[in-house]
Parts: sequence; structure tokens; C-alpha cells
Amino acid sequence: MTSRTWRIQQACPQCGGPVALRDTDRLLQCSYCRVRLHIAADGELRYCLPSRREPDDQLAWVPYWRFRGAVFSCVPYEVLTNQLDVTRLALPLPGLPPSLGVRPQALTLRFATRAIAGRFLPPEAATFEGVARGAKAMPMRDTREILHREWLAPLATIVYLPVWHRRLLVDAVVDRRLAGPLEAERLASHPPDKDGRFGVRFLATLCPHCGWALESESDSVVLLCRNCQSAWVARHAAFERVSLAVERSATTGDLRYLPFWRTSVRVEGVPLQSYADLVRLANLPRVMQPGWDERELAIWTPAFRVNPDQFLRLSRTLTLAQPETVFEPKVPPKPVAAVTLAPEMAAGTLVTIVADFATPRQAVFDVIDSVRISAIDHVLVFLPFTDTGKELVRQCPLMRVGRTGR
Repeated sequence: MTSRTWRIQQACPQCGGPVALRDTDRLLQCSYCRVRLHIAADGELRYCLPSRREPDDQLAWVPYWRFRGAVFSCVPYEVLTNQLDVTRLALPLPGLPPSLGVRPQALTLRFATRAIAGRFLPPEAATFEGVARGAKAMPMRDTREILHREWLAPLATIVYLPVWHRRLLVDAVVDRRLAGPLEAERLASHPPDKDGRFGVRFLATLCPHCGWALESESDSVVLLCRNCQSAWVARHAAFERVSLAVERSATTGDLRYLPFWRTSVRVEGVPLQSYADLVRLANLPRVMQPGWDERELAIWTPAFRVNPDQFLRLSRTLTLAQPETVFEPKVPPKPVAAVTLAPEMAAGTLVTIVADFATPRQAVFDVIDSVRISAIDHVLVFLPFTDTGKELVRQCPLMRVGRTGR
């Protein structure tokens, strides 16, 4: 999945040297002291646009929501996909621009912290669904009723616009007037943000279990330890262990291991509790076998970023196949693709995945309001693919992934 990249300037927490980051980076690597730190936060990541005016009691930091993610819209009887990356004003204050436009891509940002002078204003709660209503989340000419909508890799961050408010309302990024005295007075009287979840935390990339150096790419959300064969994800500014497995492969050649989430689920609203239910719901051309009613069902999703159409295709292929090859609880041999989608990022698409493979689709679409799918457990599974030089290929089940979607 592609999106517009933001640039962030950050001082190394260890030596103070400048480090240039992208908004997708979760690993800070200092070229001066060589420290490697994982970027984590208690809440949403928050950024500040640069100000031409020195911060003082007349400068307010106005919050804007940034929403980014792939949109799945279920309409009769089709799943439409799109990608959304927008900024929206997070306060109902007059005189302020409704969006930040291209500024976050054009300028270098910094992480917002309480150490920055000025008055931070509190953002109002917002949802992806609310933003999608006013954005191009569906093709312009498609007027069909949206029966259900879900998100892949939803990212909500806050970006602060510096606004000066003495007598006039002034955009402090370009030092340009926005509005007059009345709007300036309203902004000046707005109460400040008292939320303490400001700033980021930098976690040492050392295994919490054995102290070994964790393996991580710049945008990895899961870090691997090859010493004790474990995997870790940052939650609430601390590392938590995740279940791990790799498929034992007899295939030879240039292999690359791609990560997938195998999610055990509880389904309500449609009969989908076992592998036998899956065969019936998807109308698969298979002869029902003894034991299939007791065989556990799991939904598979990619744990790496691909475009939303390919995400659905890979999820459908693996979920219908329900691989039963030999899996081992260990880190796969290199090369390994980075895990860039945390399990909760993909878990919001489970209803869409079921609606997509149902045959006929009306079986799910007609009752989709009552369908509830809860994730019980996630296992990070690495599957081997053959690298042909142009794409990554797996024969059983047949899957192809472009080398750019790694």
C-alpha cells in the first residue's frame, strides 16, 4: 500500500545527533553513535509543523487529524477498494483551514512534546467513517448503497498547525493572516489540552527475554530474535511477545519468507464455525470429509503492505486453502520480509474477507449488518515464496506477489 511520505527531524536520544525519519519508520538508527531504537507511543503519534514565529503565550498549536488507510466498501454485491490519506481540522473553530493540504509532505515535521513552548489545543474525537463520508472513499459515479465499510491498516495521527492569535489570527507557518479579531479571540479563549499522552518513547531493540539484538527493518512493527527464536510487537510503549511459526519447506532455490497473520475467530451472524462451514459458505468443489466439522477455522491475512485488491486476493486464497503443512515455532531463515502490519490493523477487515469469498455473495451481504467476527488469537506465520527476480511465487496454493509488495 502506498501513501504520501512525510519527513520528520528528530535528535538522537543518546548522542543528540540529527536523525531524518519518514512517517512510516518505526526504527531510529543514528549514523553518529550507531544506536538502534524502536519508536513507540502511548497514544497517537503527534507531529508539529515548523513555525516562523518564536513560540510564546500568543502561539497556539491547532490539531488536525490525519487519517490514512485502505477502504473496503461492501455494496450490492461487490467489494470496492480505495485508499484514503487526508488531514482534517480537529476543532470547530472558525477562520482555520479545513485541511493542511500538501504542507506535511512539503515541510519537515518534528514530534510534538510538552517541551515545545506554546499552548496545545485538544483534538475532538473523530472516526475514519466520519472522514470517509466527506472524502473520496468510493468512485465518484458509484451511487450504490454502502452496506458495510472496513479499514486496512487504519492510521490516525495528529498534526499541529502553529497559529498566532494577538489581535489577528495568523498562520505561523507562512506568517500570513487567516482571520480577524473575533476569530483570534475565540481561539485565545479555547481551553488547552490536558492530555498527558504527548511525545514518543524510544525502546532499546534488545530482546526482553534473552537480551539479544532484535532484528528489524526501518518500518517493521514486529521485531525478531534469532537467539531465543521469538517475535515481539510494541504495545503501550513496551514489547509484548507474539506467537510465531514458519512453514517447513522442501522447496529449493531462491526463497524469501513472507509474513501472514493466522487469526482464530469467533463468528456470529453466518454459519462459519468450522472448516466444513467454510466449504459450504464458499461453495468449494470438495467432497465433505469426516472431521471437517471439528476442524478449527482461521482467517489468513498478509502481515506486509500490499495494495487493497491484492490484500483481499491473498487473504481469500489462503483462507480458503487453510494450509495444513508442517509449521515450526521459530524465526525463518533469511531473507525475511518485514512485518509492517500489526494484527489489529488487519483484524478490522475480517467481515469484508468473509463477504468477499462467500458464494453466492448474497449469503453474507444480505445479513452483513448482523455479522460479527471477533479475533481470538493471532499467530505470525512465515511462508516461503520463490523469488523469480520479477515476483515472488508460491505454488500451493498458487500466489504471486510483486517484488515491490514485500
